[in-house]
Amino acid sequence: GFIMLATICFLLLCPAAQQDTVDTANKPLAQETAEAKIDVAKSAQVAGEGWVLWQKQQFAAAVEKFKQATELNPDNANAWNGLGWASFNGGDSNAAQAAFHRVIELEPKHPAALNGLGQIAFFSRKYDEAEKYLLKVDPQDCQVGRYRSCDSTHADRRQGEGAP
Repeated sequence: GFIMLATICFLLLCPAAQQDTVDTANKPLAQETAEAKIDVAKSAQVAGEGWVLWQKQQFAAAVEKFKQATELNPDNANAWNGLGWASFNGGDSNAAQAAFHRVIELEPKHPAALNGLGQIAFFSRKYDEAEKYLLKVDPQDCQVGRYRSCDSTHADRRQGEGAP
């Protein structure tokens, strides 16, 4: 208690000490802010390049692009989703699962990420877990073509509803 009280009194009575404390405290914060600059447009562009590589089945190169995109904008759900699918298709289920979970943090009902988590659980023979994720996918999102990766998830359900 005494040391804390003495520190507070020192800071209140000595303006130079207050300024030094404020400047010292703000310098690392300013440096961190500059280093962690978010570039939404560049992240979207790099994620697009990742999807092109993914479509060409160049999964390792796609993973690198998606990682770069997530570093440019940690809230880019599309980039995290791409990282999940490129990792999954490249054989790294653990990285895929982590990426898909990040997508779900950002967009809890993201059908492609839910599908990805369902696929990982299914291939791990965790059928109850797979069903939990796959049943959360909204067939409407699949039908509007927003997420191609969920096309097979509801194929049987759509056929049962009279869809082609």
